[in-house]
Amino acid sequence: MWAERGTNLTRAKELIEKALKVEPANSAYLDSLGWVYFKLEQPKEALKCLLKAIQGSPEPDATEYEHLGDVYSALKQPDQARSAWAKSLSLEPSDAVRKKLDGVKGAGK
Repeated sequence: MWAERGTNLTRAKELIEKALKVEPANSAYLDSLGWVYFKLEQPKEALKCLLKAIQGSPEPDATEYEHLGDVYSALKQPDQARSAWAKSLSLEPSDAVRKKLDGVKGAGK
């Protein structure tokens, strides 16, 4: 919850890292850690975690792909952001993700 809200990020990171010691391949934990890094304005670290989360996820997850798109956007990689958000939308409709995707299309093409 803290990661999503952007509060208590240092403590959230500590707790998630502790959980990952027990379950290092848990895609939900990896996604959460990636999101904490994103909120801490460390998108390169976030990208590593999110790619690992997606790779290890038993099935594609819309939130993981949305987060991946946000990280790519922060890294100024609009094509990758667009692709990740499109994948997120293909998995689960979302007005918020649609707005992100439309915003990148308008700015980038």
